[in-house]
Amino acid sequence: MGKRILNEALSKIVNAERRGKATAQLQPVSNMIASFLQVMKNRGPDAINLKGFYCIKDIQVSDMQRVGKITVEL
Repeated sequence: MGKRILNEALSKIVNAERRGKATAQLQPVSNMIASFLQVMKNRGPDAINLKGFYCIKDIQVSDMQRVGKITVEL
């Protein structure tokens, strides 16, 4: 289940970048997705071999205890 959620999150980020949007809304959220995006923000896309990704400027996690959402600023 974790791989599917991470795959959907990365797909939403890639699609938002291709469309030229400034932010991407991710739902459902998990601690794994939040920590993975934090690593991408700190180290950059080249550190984990994700070609084609641009820099993630900011990540905002809201209401993690309930359904929650993550806003990724591209």
